[in-house]
Amino acid sequence: MEDDIPFFYDLYLDLIVYPDGTILTDDMDELEDVLNKGDISKQLFQRAIDTKEELENTLLSDIGSFERYTKELFDETII
Repeated sequence: MEDDIPFFYDLYLDLIVYPDGTILTDDMDELEDVLNKGDISKQLFQRAIDTKEELENTLLSDIGSFERYTKELFDETII
């Protein structure tokens, strides 16, 4: 939150996580398109790829742990 205004950075990629732990990367074509158009830098493109890989290798590498994490987040927002 900045200046009491919530925001997030969209790095164009979406990770879809299935209950069996399968991870699908969506919108890679959009990420490549904005890079080719010059709308983002090579550094931001690489940041998106690195972030995707880091999530896949950490938080999303254990589907049970990920499910517990998201349940805790959900439970906190209801309170």
